[in-house]
Amino acid sequence: MVVRNATTEDAAALAVLKVAWAGRPNHPGPEEMRSFSNDIASWMTAEGDSLIARVAERDGALVGMAWLVIFDRVPDFHDRSRSTGDIQSVFVLPEFRQHGVGRALVDSLLEAADERGILRVTVSANEAAAQLYVKAGFRSAPLLLERRLDRQDVLAP
Repeated sequence: MVVRNATTEDAAALAVLKVAWAGRPNHPGPEEMRSFSNDIASWMTAEGDSLIARVAERDGALVGMAWLVIFDRVPDFHDRSRSTGDIQSVFVLPEFRQHGVGRALVDSLLEAADERGILRVTVSANEAAAQLYVKAGFRSAPLLLERRLDRQDVLAP
């Protein structure tokens, strides 16, 4: 298995992984997948240096993905250039889990964050993945709060 940078050329395979990550009961049709793949490629291009995407590849096929979205924070007096990274959509195909693939992907993102001097990296984990992040050095942040609305609440007239 190899962990490498994802490119827009991986967009079709990334779209398949992202649909699997979301656990959709009905797999989208070919036209929907083509459109979704194009949207992923366009988003990757638009994000530029604010995105680090890694994939795990085995025998030429993608078996996992992980994303680090980087954003600037409000400057502090003594730290004028602050960035935060948020790990998102880490996914490994079920048949490749429990073999270190997820850990290799997360470690790769954290190494990239360290190389960029990003001091704060966050992740929202489910119960099944929480231990992976704890082993990678993450700690619970009890005062981290979030506000979530349903999409229809935002789009309502």
